[in-house]
Amino acid sequence: MDYKVIGAVTAAIVLAVALIGYPMAKAQAPSYTTVTSSDVTSNPTGKVYYFSATTGGNIPHVADDYINEVLVFGYAWLDVNSDPINAVVVTIHPTFRDSAQNPNHWHPHIAKLQADNDCAGYGLGLKVVNASDLYKNGSASPNGGISINKNTITLRLNADDATVSPDTFDAATAFTIVIGNNDALCVAPP
Repeated sequence: MDYKVIGAVTAAIVLAVALIGYPMAKAQAPSYTTVTSSDVTSNPTGKVYYFSATTGGNIPHVADDYINEVLVFGYAWLDVNSDPINAVVVTIHPTFRDSAQNPNHWHPHIAKLQADNDCAGYGLGLKVVNASDLYKNGSASPNGGISINKNTITLRLNADDATVSPDTFDAATAFTIVIGNNDALCVAPP
C-alpha cells in the first residue's frame, strides 16, 4: 500500500472541504455582530477620516470563538449609491494573512462589492472585487489606526491617501466572508 498517495489524497480532500465549506452547526452570532449606529466624519482640516460603528455588545480585541469559526469577520462602511458599492472595512481573520498591518488582529481594507452570479445563494449575493483605485497608493490594505472602546470600533485613515469622501458613506454593517462559486469571496451576514 502506498501511504504517500493515501496521505496526498487525504490532504487534498481536507483542503477541498476547507475551501468548499462543509455544513457545520454555526454558533449564534454574538451581540457585537449587530451595528446599532455608525458615523463617518473628517477632522476640521479634512486630513483624517474617522469611520465608527457602535454595536449591540462589546467588541473583542482578539479573535473569540465566533470569529475563529468564520473565514472573515468585520465591519463595513458603505457607499451604497456607487456601482460597484465602495466599502471601507475593518476585518479580523486569524486563519490567513493578507495585510502587513496587524495581520492576525483587526486591520483595515478598502473594497468594492458588486452583485455576481458566483455569489448567488451565498449571503447577500455580493462579490468582493478589485478596489485598488479607491486608495491613492493602490493598496487595498491601507495603514490605519483602529481603536475599540467597549461596543464601539473606530478606524482612522489619512485622507491624503484616499480617493473616497466621508460624506458619500451612508450605511454600515457587520459581515462575514464566505467562499462562493469559482472561489469568489462573497459577503454574508453574521
